[in-house]
Amino acid sequence: MSNHVFYLAKVRHNKLAVPFKLTRCSKRSAVFENPEHDFPKKLHYQLQSENKLTVTVSNGQDKSFTINYDKQDAG
Repeated sequence: MSNHVFYLAKVRHNKLAVPFKLTRCSKRSAVFENPEHDFPKKLHYQLQSENKLTVTVSNGQDKSFTINYDKQDAG
């Protein structure tokens, strides 16, 4: 794992965290992938605006779902 960036997902039914390697990165987007994992195989983070982040969780092909995060004011 040295010299690479990974997202480590800890899930209840796995003893160890599942590593997803950063495969693409830009100012507004980051893609993490693990082709060996059953599902998901790909996590795509997209900054839609200053206050909105979208994460697409997929198998890299036809199966996916999207999570939308909206920034909330602290006050």
